[in-house]
Amino acid sequence: MLPILFRNGSKHKIFLNHSSSHNKKRSTSTLGRLILVRHGQSVWNVTDPSQNLVSRFTGWTNVDLSKRGVLQAHAAGRALRDYRDETGEPLRVDSAFCSLLVRAERTLDIMATEMRLKEANSVPVTYSWRLNERHYGNLVGRSKVEAEQEFGVEQLSRWRNGWDTAPPAMDERTMEDWKRSRHCMTVTQVKDPASTRLITMREGLNYINSSFSEPRDRRGGEPNIFDEANPTSTNWLNVMTARMPATESLKDSCIRVLPILRYGLAPRLLKGETVLLSAHANTIRSLLYHLDPRVTEDGMKGVKIPSAAPFITYFEGGGEDLIGGLRNVGDVDVETGLMGTWLQSEEIAAHSFCTLVGESAGEGEIA
Repeated sequence: MLPILFRNGSKHKIFLNHSSSHNKKRSTSTLGRLILVRHGQSVWNVTDPSQNLVSRFTGWTNVDLSKRGVLQAHAAGRALRDYRDETGEPLRVDSAFCSLLVRAERTLDIMATEMRLKEANSVPVTYSWRLNERHYGNLVGRSKVEAEQEFGVEQLSRWRNGWDTAPPAMDERTMEDWKRSRHCMTVTQVKDPASTRLITMREGLNYINSSFSEPRDRRGGEPNIFDEANPTSTNWLNVMTARMPATESLKDSCIRVLPILRYGLAPRLLKGETVLLSAHANTIRSLLYHLDPRVTEDGMKGVKIPSAAPFITYFEGGGEDLIGGLRNVGDVDVETGLMGTWLQSEEIAAHSFCTLVGESAGEGEIA
């Protein structure tokens, strides 16, 4: 169990690492801060025999939050609102990123309300298909038990946990139906904080995904989708071809998030901004794969991303191995080994993800 500290009389508990090396050496106020939040529990994450509900492989299915998921999002937002850094200052969010899926969008919207970001009306939000959950192909809609019965336990494990082994592809008819929906379009949308206008950028026709031969290679093959002169602008270059995938491996998910990380997140973090990101278990794992040297191909699936529990880590420039020249200076969490801090509270713990039945059905693992 991590030590429990109380900050400025807040009712929220902050579970911190035993070590705090970067806090002793430098003020975190000068560092880029990334806050990663998996969406709250969705209606397909619930296993409850009394309601005839079972958790299912969701992927790009656009299901909403459950009642518990809404409570989790409120709890996460309140914990972030009450958080204070080592100087006693509250979080100042400069920008936000989100997937196109409603469960992540609602989680971000609820957190923003609790954090009073909407009142300030000054935070640009970037919504992108590149932050959507991993596409589970033909497994979508099946429960873990159903999938094990149809394909076998070992085969299902290889699809779920293997680095470059994708499940069977989704059938073409379903794909064609899904492509008509906004959340399945290969677009990125930026919400202008000064108005209600939503700027939509569809990726163009001359980018080939296979150009990313090595997901961790930050040299070459990365299309510039932001204006280099002003990385925070919304002047995106139409240089990419992208199509909704029919299925994805973990490696595919890592490749897909690269442009939004390299040209969206990294420039902001290098400027010392605080970025709030609401997404999904596998896309957050994919981001951590690029941002945390401790996350490896073999160990990636073992990285557990709890629902609606904010993970905060810090960055500075001068890195040689990470995307965009970033250097991760987050503390090492003593339980998970990740470089960063899990923000927890009594309220977040009270709305934890799994029921006992759900835990045995893999409810917390199926995304």
